[in-house]
Amino acid sequence: MQERGIDITHLEPTAIALSEQAATPVFVAVDGRASGVVGIADPGPAHQRGGRCRLRALGLEIVMLTGDARGTATSVARSVGIDQVLAEVLPDRKLDEVKRIQSAGQVVAMVGDGLNDAPALAQSDVGIAMGTGTDVAMETGSITLMRAIFSPLHRRSVSPAAPCG
Repeated sequence: MQERGIDITHLEPTAIALSEQAATPVFVAVDGRASGVVGIADPGPAHQRGGRCRLRALGLEIVMLTGDARGTATSVARSVGIDQVLAEVLPDRKLDEVKRIQSAGQVVAMVGDGLNDAPALAQSDVGIAMGTGTDVAMETGSITLMRAIFSPLHRRSVSPAAPCG
């Protein structure tokens, strides 16, 4: 919008509110005038928080590293129980962050699905690509998850507000 000289000032409060609800705001213009903002969200499976809790119980540290806007990323992280968030991260910075963590003597498992994740997936000790992602991510990752696999015996309902434990 900025590149086209379209003023979105009046829509910014709505965009902020959408971000705080874990949606990515997308501005819409008609005939060169901002006419609305739409929120796009992927709420993810309800069991994701439980998976994070189990990883923490193993002593693993979880960090969300995303190119998404800070408000959206923070809201999504909070809803699935992730405390550390690095948002608005460009692909080269994702790679740098993986290298930084490794230089501290830690092993990094990186999960990614896009072209922007490929360098960090390649650098990580274990690169986990999502089968629904780009071909580049799948070729770069050492593991590709073709579909989510959750055994009914291990699945449990965890409220987003419930603490790990």
